[in-house]
Amino acid sequence: MNIMEKIVEIVEITHTGKTTIWQVVDQANKERRAYLKGSTFYYDMPKFEAGLLKADSFTRTPA
Repeated sequence: MNIMEKIVEIVEITHTGKTTIWQVVDQANKERRAYLKGSTFYYDMPKFEAGLLKADSFTRTPA
């Protein structure tokens, strides 16, 4: 994580029996992104938020 980035939220998503942890990052020079924890894989927030609608369940926790 870059010094100009800050984790603002942790999202735990369960879908089809699998659970993943995502970190929502506020970037100084870009829009917020959701990164799969421990990975460089990310979604921009509009796409991530749309994906939450398909999840079986999710929890959002401020970082």
